Amino acid sequence: MNKDVVDVGVLIDDSRFSPLQIRVVILCGLASVLDGIDTQSIGIAAPELAKILTLTPAGLAPVFSAGLLGALTGALALGTLADRIGRKYVLILSALLFGMFSLLTVIATSFEQLIALRFLAGLGLGGAAPCFTALAAEYTPARRRPFVIGLMWASFPFGGMIGAFAGSWLLKTYGWSSIFYVGGILPIVLALVLAFAIPESLRFLALRSKSQASVRAIAKQVTGRTVGEQQQFSAVDQTHGHAGVRSLFADGRLPTTLLLWVVFCIAFTILVFIPLWAPTLLVGPNGLQPSQAFAAVAFNNGGAVIGMLLYGFLIARLGPFKLLTGAFLLATIFTAAVGQMPDYPGLTIAAAFLSGFFLACGGVGVIGLATAFYPTLVRSTGLGWGLAVARAGQVCGPIVTGWMLHNGMGPSQIFLVLGLLPVVAGIAVLLLSRDKNRLVMGPVVNVAAQ
Repeated sequence: MNKDVVDVGVLIDDSRFSPLQIRVVILCGLASVLDGIDTQSIGIAAPELAKILTLTPAGLAPVFSAGLLGALTGALALGTLADRIGRKYVLILSALLFGMFSLLTVIATSFEQLIALRFLAGLGLGGAAPCFTALAAEYTPARRRPFVIGLMWASFPFGGMIGAFAGSWLLKTYGWSSIFYVGGILPIVLALVLAFAIPESLRFLALRSKSQASVRAIAKQVTGRTVGEQQQFSAVDQTHGHAGVRSLFADGRLPTTLLLWVVFCIAFTILVFIPLWAPTLLVGPNGLQPSQAFAAVAFNNGGAVIGMLLYGFLIARLGPFKLLTGAFLLATIFTAAVGQMPDYPGLTIAAAFLSGFFLACGGVGVIGLATAFYPTLVRSTGLGWGLAVARAGQVCGPIVTGWMLHNGMGPSQIFLVLGLLPVVAGIAVLLLSRDKNRLVMGPVVNVAAQ
């Protein structure tokens, strides 16, 4: 390569964490927090909405499913669009979508309107995730990328916790509609801030932009040094042709993509299982008290937050493949254990915490691997489809659980079956490790050698 041509990936990896990069990470993290808050909002307001629309608790299931289906669709469609027009613009669009349609929820007067609004809000929720992940990762030096990816994904359950506490207070103080006013206005404000406060991905611009002027301006902010007009920038990338779903299977990426999808599906399906089902499965005359089941849910979410935050620290010492394999094997033990100790609530709560911790390490780890395996021009597509597969698993999980209950399986058996799934994810990670020479952007420095 000509000595006057600089690879922007090397430039970012060799630079200090500049104010611009810090700003990008903070705002992407806020997008993740608001994503978590809005996702939680419908659960807090649902009982009141059911009264207004004369719905039974079972009648709310399609409302929840509509949001998940919208998120799945958004992850697929908007994640792919981000690889064509840019991460920044699609992130702004996503924030506007889930903000606007959350606001409109307050005027829903029928079951059908509520379903439509939750689906449309879900489009934005699903579309935001691959964009803020890719944008933050592509502005972060390799040595700090694991921590930043973990921060992005810890921000989501953290937002869910904020949404639960704030939503409960708003509900009691101002009524259910205030939850959607706050949850709608904040993303719209963030979208306006994003429009003026952050640039497009430097990697994306170097590969797609016809003008080097904008690339030089961003490079100056990243390095803090003057960049001459003769300086040219490029991005080393292995993508050929245009971004699209087919690119995930091109150039020998078929087995990698399928294995990543297995891990995505299992990790994120089980991550939502305990918060969704613990109060139903674990509470009973011979089980936990409701307060103990809610504590298990809270500690499971808390374990997920901590696991995501510690992901970067752990991966730097163990490497991605050792960490994920070990995390999934331990998740098997503690997930299965949640349903085996109804007479020991303290141990059940501890098992729920550790299940959340190890599954979160696995979940954020597979996002890191997808970021590393996919080249720049298909990265948002790869993340979007991986997260869509994860959301599809989350949609199917309650159906399968209902089938098991219908066929007479008890909580102990259901948790045992659930505990077998992380073993499959661990095997998929071991198979992925055989293909580590295909990594194009390491989750840690020298990741391919670990």
